[in-house]
Amino acid sequence: VQVKTESKEVRVQVKTESKEVRVQVKTESKEVRVQVKTESKEVRVQVKTESKEVRVQVKTESKEVRVQVKTESKEVRVQVKTESKEVRVQVKTESKEVRVQVKTESKEVRVQVKTESKEVRVQVKTESKEVRVQVKTESKEVRVQVKTESKEVRVQVKTESKEVRVQVKTESKEVRVQVKTESKEVRVQVKTESKEVRVQVKTESKEVRVQVKTESKEVRVQVKTESKEVRVQVKTESKEVRVQVKTESKEVRVQVKTESKEVRVQVKTESKEVRVQVKTESKEVRVQVKTESKEVRVQVKTESKEVRVQVKTESKEVRVQVKTESKEVRVQVKTESKEVRVQVKTESKEVRVQVKTESKEVRVQVKTESKEVRVQVKTESKEVRVQVKTESKEVRVQVKTESKEVRVQVKTESKEVRVQVKTESKEVRVQVKTESKEVRVQVKTESKEVRVQVKTESKEVRVQVKTESKEVRVQVKTESKEVRVQVKTESKEVRVQVKTESKEVRVQVKTESKEVRVQVKTESKEVRVQVKTESKEVRVQVKTESKEVRVQVKTESKEVRVQVKTESKEVRVQVKTESKEVRVQVKTESKEVRVQVKTESKEVRVQVKTESKEVRVQVKTESKEVRVQVKTESKEVRVQVKTESKEVRVQVKTESKEALQTQRRTKVMSKCSAVINSCNGFSHVLIIGSGPAGLVCAETLRQEGFTDRIVMCTMDKHPPYDRPKLSKSLESTAEQLQMRAAEFFQMHDIEVLLEKELIIIFITSEHPLKCFKVCVSRGRSIWDALMTYDPVLSGVFSGGGDIRAKNRSCAVIGSPPQLGPRDWSVVTDRSISFRVIKSC
Repeated sequence: VQVKTESKEVRVQVKTESKEVRVQVKTESKEVRVQVKTESKEVRVQVKTESKEVRVQVKTESKEVRVQVKTESKEVRVQVKTESKEVRVQVKTESKEVRVQVKTESKEVRVQVKTESKEVRVQVKTESKEVRVQVKTESKEVRVQVKTESKEVRVQVKTESKEVRVQVKTESKEVRVQVKTESKEVRVQVKTESKEVRVQVKTESKEVRVQVKTESKEVRVQVKTESKEVRVQVKTESKEVRVQVKTESKEVRVQVKTESKEVRVQVKTESKEVRVQVKTESKEVRVQVKTESKEVRVQVKTESKEVRVQVKTESKEVRVQVKTESKEVRVQVKTESKEVRVQVKTESKEVRVQVKTESKEVRVQVKTESKEVRVQVKTESKEVRVQVKTESKEVRVQVKTESKEVRVQVKTESKEVRVQVKTESKEVRVQVKTESKEVRVQVKTESKEVRVQVKTESKEVRVQVKTESKEVRVQVKTESKEVRVQVKTESKEVRVQVKTESKEVRVQVKTESKEVRVQVKTESKEVRVQVKTESKEVRVQVKTESKEVRVQVKTESKEVRVQVKTESKEVRVQVKTESKEVRVQVKTESKEVRVQVKTESKEVRVQVKTESKEVRVQVKTESKEVRVQVKTESKEVRVQVKTESKEVRVQVKTESKEALQTQRRTKVMSKCSAVINSCNGFSHVLIIGSGPAGLVCAETLRQEGFTDRIVMCTMDKHPPYDRPKLSKSLESTAEQLQMRAAEFFQMHDIEVLLEKELIIIFITSEHPLKCFKVCVSRGRSIWDALMTYDPVLSGVFSGGGDIRAKNRSCAVIGSPPQLGPRDWSVVTDRSISFRVIKSC
């Protein structure tokens, strides 16, 4: 319970297990809410004022009622729902709206009423019937529709000078009626299973349409006035009749069709047109007549004949055509001074004749199975054409005047002759062809052109002569020879060409101060000579199978080029003056020499190339520049001298930068040339040890020209390598540590025996090793290496004192830090007895 004053608020709520009650009251012109809930019922009531709102809702298990009332000129809603019925009522004013709806299981009724000059709608639906009624005013509209299972009726009425529509449908009949005024339109349509009738009437001076259809007949009638149009059409299973009548000075059409006949008649006036057409199974007749001074057409067709006749006047045109199975005749006559055409065709013959005047044209053509003749004659000073064709011959003759043109052509199976003559000072063409010969002759004047051509199976001759100071061409061809001669004057051009199977000769002579070209070709030789003057150009070229010579001489102060090529040598010489340029080039298989001399105060270049050497010398003056470059396989020397305050450069290169870095430079070495007996294993020099000293010994022998056998014997597993680099440079590769590559020993014939132990004079091998000299290379001093170890072995050199001594001693002068750590470790690590001598 809650109570508030200052013009009142009360809230009360009561709850039990079966009931809940809520009450709320507010004033300052009133609000009341009441809600009561039980297990089977719920009631809500709400009242508001300031001109009233009331809501009431009651719900039970079988019924629901809602009521709402609003004022400020009224709204009422009432809704009642039960299990079998629903009723809705709504009322609105401010000039009225009422809606009522009632629904049951078998019926539905809706009623709506609106005013401000009235609208009423009523709809009733049952299981077998539906009725709709609508009424509108402001000068009236009424619609009524009734539907049942077997019938439908629609009625519509409109005014403001009337429209009425009525439609009735049943299972066997449909009727439509429409009436419109403002001077009348009426439509009536009736349909049954066997008949359909349509009637339409329009006025404002009349239109009537009537159509009747049955299973066996159709009739259409149309009448129009404003000076008349009538159409009538009747159709049955065996006949169709159409009649059309138009006036404003008459048009009549009549058409009748049956199974075996069709008739069409058309009549038009304003000075007459008549058409008549009749068709049957075996005949067709067409007649057409037109006036305004006459046109007549008549056509008759039967199964075996067709006749067409046409007549036109305004001074006459007549056409007649007759066709039968074996013949066709056409005749055409035109006047305004005459044109006549006649054509007759049969199975074996065709004749055409045409005659035209205004001073005459005649054409005649006759064709048979074996012959064709054409004749044409034209005047206004004459043209005649005649053509005759048979199976074995064709003749054409043409004659034109206005000072003459004649053409004659005759063809047979073995011969063809063409003759043409033109004047206005003459053109003659003659052509004769047979199976083995062709002759062409052409003559033109206005100071002469003559062409003659003769062809046989083995020979062709062409002759051409032109004047206005002369052009002559002669060409003769046989199977083994071709000759061409051309002569032109206006101060001379001569060309001569002769070809045989083994030789070709070309000669050309031009003057206006001379050009001569001569070319001779044989199977083994080609010679070209060219001479030009206006102060001289001479070119000579000679080619044989083993030699080519080119000579070119130019003057206007001299240019000479000479080139000679053989299989083993090429020589080029070029001389230019206007103060001198000389180039000389000589190439052989093993040598190339280039010499270039330029003056205008001197430039000399000399280049010599052999297989093993290249020398370049360049001398420039205008106060001197000298360059000398010498390249061999292992060395490059460059010398450059410049004056004008003097600069001298000398550069010497051997092999490459890598050779310098790897310390693998070599001089030119000899190779072993001794004859070796492999069974005895005889050797000329034996080197014991593969350190730097032994390798240098072997290289020096080869560099100084020693050509006998050299053998290096070592206990190491690898060929000679750089031991200091191995201990100091950890990043070196195996290839960089090697003092010489394996290919070096093979190239210079130095044998290396790895993992071999020296025992007196024999090595661990099945064969004894005999030698003249033995070199023991242990890396000692030069003095020890030159000491003779034993007088008995006069050819043995040792590089380190007594090889058999076990107890060795030495004296060390100085002590750390005078001695470096590496030197001190060498003494202490080798178990050598030593004594330190240190100065005060």
